[in-house]
Amino acid sequence: MTDSFSEETALKTSSHALRHVLLIDAETYVWDVVRIALQDNYRITFVATRGAAIRTLNNDPPDLVLVDLILSRAHGLPLAIHGLRHHIPVVMTTSNPDLARRLERLACPVLCKPYLRGELREYIDQAVKNVDENLLRHRTALARIRTNPRERDALRRLFGQLRDEMHRVLKPASD
Repeated sequence: MTDSFSEETALKTSSHALRHVLLIDAETYVWDVVRIALQDNYRITFVATRGAAIRTLNNDPPDLVLVDLILSRAHGLPLAIHGLRHHIPVVMTTSNPDLARRLERLACPVLCKPYLRGELREYIDQAVKNVDENLLRHRTALARIRTNPRERDALRRLFGQLRDEMHRVLKPASD
C-alpha cells in the first residue's frame, strides 16, 4: 500500500525530451510550488522518502535533484551524496537559514525555503545550464567538509540540534 508521503508521486509532462528534475521533500506544499514554477519546462518527479528517492535516482536518473536536507525520518545529505556519486547535480534546500549560510560558505548550491516561484525557476534554469560547474562545486564542498574538522564538527552539531528539535516536535504528548 502506498500513500503520498511514503512512495513516489510523479507529475510527468507529455514529452520525455524535457529535462528531468527530482524533488525530494516530505512537505507536499513545496511540491505545489515546484510544480507551478517548473511544469512548463521540466519533467518533475516528487518523492518524500529515502527509499523512493534511491529508486528514482537509480531507475529514472534526473538531470537535477532538489533535496530537502531535513526530511521527516532522515537527513537529505546522504541522498545528495548518492546523486553526486552518480554524477547528478544537486541543489540542497532547507528552511534553516543558519544551515543555508554554512552550506553557501562551503560553495554548495542551496535554496532557503520559502522560495518564490520566480526565484526557484531562475535558480533551476541556471543550475541545469551549469551541470558540470555544479558537480565541481559539490565535490569541492564535500572535500572541504572531509578535510576541515571544524566545519565538519559544526555541521554535525547543527544536524544534531535539528534532529533533537525534530524529535521534540514529533514526540507524542505524554498523558
